[in-house]
Amino acid sequence: MAIMGLAACHGQAFAAGGSYLVDDASITTPGRCQLESWLQAFSSGRSVLDTAPACSTGPVEWSATLAIQRVPHVNAASPGIKWQLRNGDAGDRWGIALATGATRQQGHWDNATAYAAFSRVLPRDQRWTVNFNVGLTRTPGHAMRLLTGEEAEFTVNTHITLIGEHLRPLAGKDEEQLGCRYVFGNDSFDLIAGLSGADHWMTVGLNLAF
Repeated sequence: MAIMGLAACHGQAFAAGGSYLVDDASITTPGRCQLESWLQAFSSGRSVLDTAPACSTGPVEWSATLAIQRVPHVNAASPGIKWQLRNGDAGDRWGIALATGATRQQGHWDNATAYAAFSRVLPRDQRWTVNFNVGLTRTPGHAMRLLTGEEAEFTVNTHITLIGEHLRPLAGKDEEQLGCRYVFGNDSFDLIAGLSGADHWMTVGLNLAF
């Protein structure tokens, strides 16, 4: 997954993997690239289109999320770096990664985020995966804030995965999402519903590997 979504357009700074709030500890296959794109429609009338190309060299993934928001119109870019310390797919153990990134919006840097991501496939039947994030975010003019998030994934079959996640920013509104991922070959399609306070949204995402 890519390192960051467009926190500035969303209204909160958060760790994210593509269209999801909580990132896992995986990276793009070294020497390969991926393109994650997603469209979010909010109950407030806003809509945000994101695209996030990412490539890996060794254990390090480089990404740059580009986004356009309508009503009001906002353009933003979020470069990021993710360093995989341990691959959880290599045996029964936790995957660990460190990630950092920042968002530049309307000609100035809007926020910066750094976090650790932890992932593990539960050994009992290999169908459950849990992901945890813990980190810090900083917005100009505001104190640094703590972020913690958790996500559970259940693999229904080789094509369908169900996902539920919760992000709790200190001194901010909790965010929750439920969704499913449909995998076809090396690519996938996401359909997600989210909620934060009185605001809710729907997200459609497409992830391409090459």
